Amino acid sequence: MKKGIFAAALTAVLAFSAYSGYADASGMLSNGDFEQGLSGWKSTWQSGNGTLEVVPVDGNNALHFKSDAGRAYISQDLRNITEGDRITLSFRLKVLSLVEGGSAVITFGYRDKAGQYITQEGWSCSEISGDKWIYKSTELIVPEGTGSMYILVRLNEGGEIYYDDLEFTDFYNETKLTVTKGGMELVTIPQGIGEVTAKLHYVPKEQKESGNLIFAMYDNAADGKKLIGVKIQPFTATRSIFTQASLTVPDNSQNVTLSAYVWKNGQTAEPVTESVTLPRKGRNSVFDTFAAEKMRGAYGAHSVFYDKEKMAQLESSGINTFIFNLIGDVNKDSNALDKLCLDMESYVEETGRQIFLKASYGANSVVGNTSYGAYHPGKKNELGLPCPLAEEYWDKEMMSRFEVIAKHPKIIGIVFDMEMYSGGDTRYHSVCLCDSCVKKYAQADGGDVALSLTYESQNDRLQYLYDNCIHEEYSKWFKGEVTAITTKLRERLHAINPNLIIGVMPSIEWLGGMTKGLGTEEMPLMIFIEDTYKGTLAITNVKKAMAELNDLNAVFAVGLWSNNESAINTYNFASKVEGAEPYDVGYWIYAIQELDKDPAFYEELKKGNDKIISK
Repeated sequence: MKKGIFAAALTAVLAFSAYSGYADASGMLSNGDFEQGLSGWKSTWQSGNGTLEVVPVDGNNALHFKSDAGRAYISQDLRNITEGDRITLSFRLKVLSLVEGGSAVITFGYRDKAGQYITQEGWSCSEISGDKWIYKSTELIVPEGTGSMYILVRLNEGGEIYYDDLEFTDFYNETKLTVTKGGMELVTIPQGIGEVTAKLHYVPKEQKESGNLIFAMYDNAADGKKLIGVKIQPFTATRSIFTQASLTVPDNSQNVTLSAYVWKNGQTAEPVTESVTLPRKGRNSVFDTFAAEKMRGAYGAHSVFYDKEKMAQLESSGINTFIFNLIGDVNKDSNALDKLCLDMESYVEETGRQIFLKASYGANSVVGNTSYGAYHPGKKNELGLPCPLAEEYWDKEMMSRFEVIAKHPKIIGIVFDMEMYSGGDTRYHSVCLCDSCVKKYAQADGGDVALSLTYESQNDRLQYLYDNCIHEEYSKWFKGEVTAITTKLRERLHAINPNLIIGVMPSIEWLGGMTKGLGTEEMPLMIFIEDTYKGTLAITNVKKAMAELNDLNAVFAVGLWSNNESAINTYNFASKVEGAEPYDVGYWIYAIQELDKDPAFYEELKKGNDKIISK
């Protein structure tokens, strides 16, 4: 049977889109030990002045930054970049001192294959190690769509630090097959889905290995397993390869699997299977909606739902999903919320469109922000935000609404909006160091670090963490507590409706630990990202890579901000709407009231959606 597959592959010389590259992490960086001074590096002072130089330390060269205030960095374009590669940067660091707000930072920047800037991500350290070297590392996945990449080694704000022995190494040693539809990873292949993309990250087991990478698609029909599609890619490699191929799933196929094989040249035995076969995970079929037909979403107040003229205008523009923000009395009146959900269920049943309901955290919507504990950053605090570990707050403020919504199965999902405005800031500055949190930590630590007793003033607690080199340990514990709380929330909601999609705004890990708690393999958390508001859509790939790297179960909806002054203007709007289609579940527009400021937005919206629908 498998020999038949190979024969069919050889006779089916079909054109397809494929990208093949080699990951050689050891050759990505030049002069990471600074033994050739700053050769290969560019140095820059962004602000202020001070010392940026290579100096001898203990018989070897090291990079030295020193400044009372300001920002400086050295930079280098990286080589041998392959999208999909998993790499580790390891290095030595010595932090002698830092000014308030200062940090040692390493930033990775990404450009697309046309050389256009996508975004940056990074690692930072505010831990003072004194006159001793500490070993650090950070891991990343080169996002899909990356054409080039650079590194910035930095001192932010001021202090005195040393870097040495920067080195990239591979840590991805697993051959992996993924199948996507318009950028969204599939774990089952729904009937009628059309064209899918198979992506293989292949890690050779032998030096200078060569052969053919084969993608084979089967229909497991009642009368036997049938080959319904095949693509081949010759290869010669010493390191990992990323390649992909497009295959069309016949409309009448009932039970499809897709496998990848490695057929080594000169080998007459059966193909070596190096990858998995779909379906390989049990993702809930509710997500098939966004694989077969991408989300074309719009966000607005729930009152828009009762504006028949506005709803008709949005529908005729190609919108198939609504994210409605709960405003006013409906937040506190469960009967009113129940009535709203019933009306929306009737609409969903009649039209086939989808509805998410969004509730705001930290907005004094149901109870006061600080009714069950106030957030404290461990230094001077003028914020009126809820303590993230106050479980009763989560229950009264969020679950009082979401548990009502979960009882209505035709409402596809709920969204936690974590962007806070009523408490003096939109987000938490750091972990919480209020009395309640530090006492919990002291108990979990066995009482060895009784933070609540160490300083009478709360304003010294953050500095205490840094001074005693336990900030990282406390942050890890805190993130785990957030995960434990949000896991309970997810379990309560899914006990009512196991098919309820849970979403969050505005970005992955806005509150660390939340994604781990709210997302599972079967029901990944839907991230309604805002980083893409101004049209840099490829940021989505960076966020997806971060999620995979940190073992977070998440899917992503691209946010588009229709705003002629500050974001995407009417001239570019149709192209950005169409361009968002390949990214994971689709897009959502902020906001309906923003569209209304210029009627041309609706015309461009329809143009973009018509092109998506035609695909």
